[in-house]
Amino acid sequence: MKIKSYLLILTLLTCQFFAFSEGYSLFMKDGKYGIISNEKNIKVQPLYNWISINSEMIICSRNRKIEIYDTSLNLKYSPEMWININGYDKNKIFLTESMSGKKTMLDVQTGKIEDYIPVYSEEHGFSDDVQLVIEKNKSVPFYSIVDRKGNVLLTDIEQAHSVFSDGMLAVIMKDGKSGFVNTKGKFVFEADFYIDPEDLGPRKYPSIFYGFSEGKAVVKNNEKKWVQYDIKGKKKYLPENIIPVSSYYENGLLLVRDIETQKMGYMNQKFKMVIPCKFEGAQKFVGKYAAVIYEGKDAIIDSKGEIVFCEELK
Repeated sequence: MKIKSYLLILTLLTCQFFAFSEGYSLFMKDGKYGIISNEKNIKVQPLYNWISINSEMIICSRNRKIEIYDTSLNLKYSPEMWININGYDKNKIFLTESMSGKKTMLDVQTGKIEDYIPVYSEEHGFSDDVQLVIEKNKSVPFYSIVDRKGNVLLTDIEQAHSVFSDGMLAVIMKDGKSGFVNTKGKFVFEADFYIDPEDLGPRKYPSIFYGFSEGKAVVKNNEKKWVQYDIKGKKKYLPENIIPVSSYYENGLLLVRDIETQKMGYMNQKFKMVIPCKFEGAQKFVGKYAAVIYEGKDAIIDSKGEIVFCEELK
């Protein structure tokens, strides 16, 4: 899998699944992910390159192999071949076999796999009952936003985020207009987005990785400054001494890095450092806890910054 495709999957997972199951959180050990319960019992050993959890499913990946569980940790799908995740719709996952290109749909509740024939040449799964697609047989393959009935709500989108979050989607239009649109395909407010030039091109994948969470969007603009927008488009510049490591809030906290010390901590929406930048490494909150590296040791902290779990995980 190419690096850009891998980043796209991670971004899609992050944005689609920032509302995590309350029963579990992630932790890290030596760069690998595992799962811990809210009672601090290790449920899945730290063996995976990434794990994503929501109210319907748990997706784990190691060595390019995907394993999909329900939230009781019953294994529902573990194919031998490499697969790509194309999108989600409630408890269903749309998959493509990497070698054959065959498309299937997995029902996580039943574990049933069905062949899937996409309606569009490119689909990214429904969120808020709309999805981003590229329509078939279009002379110029710009993105469109469609609803479940197939009605086109907005078209001629040059670039976009892959999924809606908080009912909003970041887009750049064919005519250069950019900003956030709602699930009706209407612009809520205009904003500019900095995108790595290497991500631009003939629309191989959505290349805007900015989205709303908990009513805020954290965006790097074309001046390469970080800005926070509220749902009405009011903006506020982030402090110059920090940069966001994640652009999504969880438990009211944003993972940031101190430019001078290069250590990480957590800031609230009013830009108050709730948990100081004292960690050599850190992840954004998943459920009640966040995985960090403190004084060279893997640990788990709560939303107050207290270490709640730190021992050799085997």
